[in-house]
Amino acid sequence: MRYYCVFSVLMAMVSVQADAQKLPFRISGDLYVADHGTSNESIFRFRDRNNDGDFQDAGEQTLFFGPSPVYKNMQNLTIHPGDGSVWVCCSTADAVLRLQDRNGDGDANDAGESTIYYDNTGSVAITGPTAITFDDQGVLYLVNSGSTDMVVRLQDGNNNGHAKDSGEATIFLQNTITTPWLASPGDLIYAHDAVTRKDVFYLIDNMTDQIIQMFDANNDGDVMDAGEVKKWATAKPNGKFIWNIVNEPAGQAIYGLDTDSAGSHIFRWQDLNMNGVATDPGEVKKYYDAAIGKTSLYLSFCLTSDASGNLYACPHTQDLIYKFTDLNADEDVHDPGETRVIFDNTGTPSPAFPLDRARACTIGPAAAIVFGQQRPVIGKTADFVIDDPIAGGLAFVAAPSFGNSGIPLPGADIRRIPIDLDMLSYLAITNQLVYAQNFIGHLSGPGQAVLKMQIPSLPGLVNLQLHMAFVTLDSGAPSGILSVSEPFSFVIDK
Repeated sequence: MRYYCVFSVLMAMVSVQADAQKLPFRISGDLYVADHGTSNESIFRFRDRNNDGDFQDAGEQTLFFGPSPVYKNMQNLTIHPGDGSVWVCCSTADAVLRLQDRNGDGDANDAGESTIYYDNTGSVAITGPTAITFDDQGVLYLVNSGSTDMVVRLQDGNNNGHAKDSGEATIFLQNTITTPWLASPGDLIYAHDAVTRKDVFYLIDNMTDQIIQMFDANNDGDVMDAGEVKKWATAKPNGKFIWNIVNEPAGQAIYGLDTDSAGSHIFRWQDLNMNGVATDPGEVKKYYDAAIGKTSLYLSFCLTSDASGNLYACPHTQDLIYKFTDLNADEDVHDPGETRVIFDNTGTPSPAFPLDRARACTIGPAAAIVFGQQRPVIGKTADFVIDDPIAGGLAFVAAPSFGNSGIPLPGADIRRIPIDLDMLSYLAITNQLVYAQNFIGHLSGPGQAVLKMQIPSLPGLVNLQLHMAFVTLDSGAPSGILSVSEPFSFVIDK
């Protein structure tokens, strides 16, 4: 087939790359859902392989981990910022698991692919962990809501794959006589505060009815010093429990989904007057209201967001996956097309693994392209920023194309590069496209690069739609490709 000539070019590039990590391929932007099931528990991975906007088609839902008779009551999922591995906390087993598809077969059920990062053999006893999150340095934080309400900081100091050795588990926050912050702590997120420009933690506690903000001002490894914790917002605007909170990529707002039996709401908190809290009038709004949207999300314990700001919810009792997109930027999702079902147990074709009481969800980091400072205009040089936070330092190959039907990858690699193999993409991949600059190169340490494309001054190009994608190369991946970017389309303007 024609795509093999492109693949041979990519493999030639892979052969000269040196990467000691030998990471297997990953699929950018996967949605992972932890499901209680009727007996054993599983984690499913969802991917829109044909880019039709849902997860309903054959092969778009796979079993990632389980069924597990041991690690039950999976409370929370998160993604490691450095390698894309999936982490889950299990309240029945009082453990945190690290899951990684090391052999590229699409699951984490093989030998060595699921390991215990922390359990009660560590120095801090945990009972009923409810949430986990990473900071940008890869340090894990665990919320314990059992016999002791606390946040535990977990860091593998000797790089042996777990945090159970002496000094690797420490108390980040617990109640004292002067700071009774915690009564029933729930979700925890790491985010960027728009006011202080600092990275902080937000924790929701329904019993104290507050979202607290935490910042380790003196870098001593905890937030138990004066002024390091404050009430940032009221946790229950509707008086109902909110189990999950997520933040948008820009760090401007936090979202939470309540469990109102009469309907459901997604609330949006934002510190509009920049005074450091979101407790002032107008700073909490209904982003989604079931009374307006006509869809109840009752008993939803799952809420997550992707790199583009879309929200996803998996109602515990409906066995559906919803996607929310604020298309007109009016800070709600009540308009036509803004609330969509993207997976349904009763959909066609019937799913290989029907959902049964979903409990947690998260989305992996996506390899993505965004516009730079100069958008595509005839007679100008457009620039584009490609971003892949997990592939810092790796080689990349990008290409524009006239279509986006997809170039399949060989062997067991189930992915497709979301462009066509045409003359435009072939010339770019073989470094012969004179209008393209830096379409082959290496990502920076944080995983970014700037591409430039000179748009000829030809009126006939106005309104022409082009598509673009990139891959990152890794000789240790089964197909030689670590990341395949999300699809990106643009129209040339005059």
